[in-house]
Amino acid sequence: AGLDNGIDYVSLDMPLTNLYITPYFKGAGYTALIHDHTLYLGTNRVLFYTEWPVQCKEDATNWRLISALSGLVWGLEKINDEIFCLHDKGVFSINNGKITEIKGLRGGLTACLHDDNPDKCWIGTYDGLFLAEKKQNRWITQKINEVTGWMKDGIFESTHTLWLRDGYDGVIRFDLDPYTNNVKSSESYHHENGFESTEDIRIHKIFGKTYFSNRSGIYRHDKKSNRIIKDKQLNELLPENQIYTKIISFDSTLYAMSSDIISAVKFCNDTPCQNTISFFNASQMGFIKWY
Repeated sequence: AGLDNGIDYVSLDMPLTNLYITPYFKGAGYTALIHDHTLYLGTNRVLFYTEWPVQCKEDATNWRLISALSGLVWGLEKINDEIFCLHDKGVFSINNGKITEIKGLRGGLTACLHDDNPDKCWIGTYDGLFLAEKKQNRWITQKINEVTGWMKDGIFESTHTLWLRDGYDGVIRFDLDPYTNNVKSSESYHHENGFESTEDIRIHKIFGKTYFSNRSGIYRHDKKSNRIIKDKQLNELLPENQIYTKIISFDSTLYAMSSDIISAVKFCNDTPCQNTISFFNASQMGFIKWY
């Protein structure tokens, strides 16, 4: 395309589309959630929402903001019929348009519904781990004192087994008491426990199981040997030498995303039957990188 200020091109096979571009810039996107025909988009500026499916008009998408949640939105999680907005200012419940702050939490990073009780939820914050319990329509929080530090990279394998990244050197498994919710035991896994490299480790929950990934491959915990081992199937399915910031499963499809690709693997009767890999120019997308 010949333009006034130079020559440009249109990438017709680009698998991604910007929902908003300059001059309709809304901030850096951190998280998204679809609920009740509404798409919520958390950015570093505020929480936005629009109708779903998105109606892309000629000039821009009709984004509306929730001014009460201005600031950085780390995540959005559906907890029963509520949406938990994990925010730099704390954790907020969105229910039928009503916004309620969950008191006593400084900076929300992750939320996970308790498997055994729908009125309980694990919440990771700047100050570590909390258990929130809904009593008389209010969320009451309890600090888990033995789990401290940055909770962005935490995954619950089960109701009382938590995996957490150990800074920049491996992962830690916490076993929590089902009655007191205190830590019964913890164990760290590093080079000597099976990781070829402990740099840039990410933790993922795929089809209900916990996996770890970095540039050296995709790993899982072998309970019998109590070691970290490479997962043969996932390493064969997903391109190697990638730092997958996100690997998730939805229905019968596995999605994996790095700064270079998005991979979608469809399973038929627990067997991979379709593998689609989309390559793109990350410099054109401006992805946020986690370290």
